[in-house]
Amino acid sequence: MGHAFTGNLPMDIAIPSAIGTVVGGRLTAGFANKTNEAVLGRIVGIIFAVLGALMIFGVGQ
Repeated sequence: MGHAFTGNLPMDIAIPSAIGTVVGGRLTAGFANKTNEAVLGRIVGIIFAVLGALMIFGVGQ
């Protein structure tokens, strides 16, 4: 909120990010409610493992 009040928030990035967050949250919540708990846990584990590997190898820096 502080960045928005001081004018340091690039709206051309913030608005699409906010829209993507809301749409993605709604879609993944529906998917999570329909998916078996074991399968969902495996998916989350795979995502965390991939993100951890990316952090270790410094991809995206």
